[in-house]
Formats: sequence, C-alpha cells, structure tokens
Amino acid sequence: MHSEPEGLNMIMGDHMDHRRNFSSITHLGCDERWEYRNLHRVVLSLVSSILILVGSTGNTIAFCVLKQKAYKNNVMASALRYLAVIDILVLWTVVSRLFLKGAFDTDIFIESSKLCV
Repeated sequence: MHSEPEGLNMIMGDHMDHRRNFSSITHLGCDERWEYRNLHRVVLSLVSSILILVGSTGNTIAFCVLKQKAYKNNVMASALRYLAVIDILVLWTVVSRLFLKGAFDTDIFIESSKLCV
C-alpha cells in the first residue's frame, strides 16, 4: 500500500480529513435524495388519489343536486352540470396520470410515445 510522506501528511493531513468527510457527506446526500424521491412519490400518489376521490364525489353530488326538478329548466344549472361532468373527466385523465407517476414511477406520455414508434 502506498503511504504519503510524513511531511506531506503533516501539511495536508487536515485537508485529507476534509476529503474523507466530504465523501461521507456525498454518500449521505445520495441517501437523502433517495428518501426525498420516495417521499415525493408517496405524497404525489396520496394527494392525487385524494383529489380524485374528493373531486369525483363533489362533482357527482353537484350533478345530482342540479339535476333535480327545481333546476331542470335553468340555463346556469345546465352549464354547471356540464362543468361537473367535464371536471370529472379531467380529474380521471390528468390527475390519474399523476397518481400513476407517483405510485408506479411510470409516465403514460413517455410509455405511449414508446409504443407508438
């Protein structure tokens, strides 16, 4: 094994310790990035699933309320019913993509472009 000269060790010894500490910090940084990525995936899947459930439930209730006889001939109620249906479609297409990205780490857009080529 190659050892450094004694004089160089005395001069550079302090810097060598910093280099060893830097490599351990870099290693911990990789672990922290890994934990951050896992946390990001969990939060993304949880938030998107909550948005889908709450949004779909709320829009379904709004649609059912606006479908009652009292609102049947109201133009604004008709527009809000259509808006509720469009909102459910957007939730299930766009937000479900975020759920899949968080839960399974796959992006539908990337996968579909691979399949279409």
